[in-house]
Amino acid sequence: MGNVNLKAMRKYFNRGYILQSVIALVIGFLMLHFLFQIELFKSILMTCLITVSNHFLLPTVLKLGGNKLISSIQYEPVGDEIKVFEAGTTHIRKWEGVGGKLFLTNRKLVFKPHKLNVQKNQEVYELSKLSKTDISPDKRLSFEHEGKLEKFIVDEPEKWAKLLKKG
Repeated sequence: MGNVNLKAMRKYFNRGYILQSVIALVIGFLMLHFLFQIELFKSILMTCLITVSNHFLLPTVLKLGGNKLISSIQYEPVGDEIKVFEAGTTHIRKWEGVGGKLFLTNRKLVFKPHKLNVQKNQEVYELSKLSKTDISPDKRLSFEHEGKLEKFIVDEPEKWAKLLKKG
C-alpha cells in the first residue's frame, strides 16, 4: 500500500511524455529565441538541457521521494464508512498528471493529491454515481462520474476495476 506506481507511469512517460517533451522543447526554443531574443545557439542549448533534465529527473525524483510523499497522504473514513483499499496513483487532469493517493471506501472513492502538484484539490466520487468502469489498452483505469470521464494511472488496474464494480 502507498507505493508509487512506477511501472504504470513508465508507460505514460514512454508514450505521451516523450511527445510532451518534444512539444515543450519546441515551445521553449521559440520563447527563448524569439520572445526573449536569446541567441540561437544558447536557445537551443538551454531548451535541450531543460527538456532532457525534466524528462529524466522527474521519474528519478518520484522514485527517490515518491513513496515518502505518497505515504504521508492519509484519509480517515467518516461515520460508518470503511476503508477498503488505497494506493498511489496519478490522476490525468487536463494538462497535468496529478500525483497522489486513491482511497476506496464502502461508499466513495477519494483522490487526495500530494503537495507538489499545481492542482491540489481533493476529488470525491460517490460509488453510486460511477458508471462505465474500464481499463484502457495502456492499463489506465477510467470511469464516468456524473457524466465526466476520469482517468487514473494505477498499479493493478484490474483489481481497482473489480472493486469499483462491486461497490
